[in-house]
Amino acid sequence: MQMLKTTLLAAGLLAGAICLAAWGQSATAQRSPEAIAADLQTATGQLQQAILTGEPFQSAEARKKSAPEMMPIVNHILSLIDELAVAQPGAKAELDANKMQFYVLAAILDDPAQIDALKRTATGSDLDAARAKAELAIADFVKASDDAGRNKALDEFDAAVLAAPGDDAALSLIQMSSIDPEPSIGIYQHLLKIVKPLTIQGTTLGGRNFSTDEWKGKVILVDFWATWCGPCIAELPRVKKVYADYHDKGLEVLGVSNDNSGDDLRKFLSQNPDMPWPELFDDKATGWNPITLSYGIQSIPTMFLIDKKGILRTVEARSEMEKLIPQLLAEK
Repeated sequence: MQMLKTTLLAAGLLAGAICLAAWGQSATAQRSPEAIAADLQTATGQLQQAILTGEPFQSAEARKKSAPEMMPIVNHILSLIDELAVAQPGAKAELDANKMQFYVLAAILDDPAQIDALKRTATGSDLDAARAKAELAIADFVKASDDAGRNKALDEFDAAVLAAPGDDAALSLIQMSSIDPEPSIGIYQHLLKIVKPLTIQGTTLGGRNFSTDEWKGKVILVDFWATWCGPCIAELPRVKKVYADYHDKGLEVLGVSNDNSGDDLRKFLSQNPDMPWPELFDDKATGWNPITLSYGIQSIPTMFLIDKKGILRTVEARSEMEKLIPQLLAEK
């Protein structure tokens, strides 16, 4: 439960000024991406509050009690994402991936309409079908009352992920499993056994196309951050130190900036010359970097660690990077 609270706490689905009056605004006339993003931030804030003050989701009774308050907000968020996809066609793929976590939440809350829609989609054989199967599997994992049910859900999740090679969006759903804190540790470890090599690619602040495939044989720390994020800035001394200590031994650092202004990022980097690593930045994004959104990340800083073979080893590197990095560097 705690991780889902933390995930939604930032209410950062997309950046924008909060606009409470926009909740009931009609979507018949196309609005600006900024206006839609403002509504999204408001709605995710309302969902966050409902989760923080609501019942845990492990029992059917608790889910039945929580659903009447949460499901209208979840459905509203999904409709806003669809509206934004029309206003910003270039971001549709990332937005579709971001919708997945809300489908999972709807399935966890036992919403019959969304569950039926997911089951219909899951009968196909395309990417959408694989994603629907993954969404249903994560919901089943959270709702399972025993190890047998959780193991069955894990098998279903495995099959869904392996049926969609090259698609990382389903893997981001693993965060939703942490709505149930005890078994969530196990599902993270399980995920590490089935994932394929992870490639993160995008455009750097300087305009160069970059891919982590360039760093095969290196250990890679990926820092999803922003200059406006206080906790991100507080963690930078640790990131700088591990880079200074281990870069010559095979560590690389990649920043994924969620800044809205390239000028702000350039200014910050000029004031921090001990951050020589590349920074991925999207100057066309109206909110967070689409790379960040594609992994279901809504709370920063978040840090990934990728090993020498390109395998994602943890999505929680922030907690113990000083311990994990030398261990990965020592691996053959």
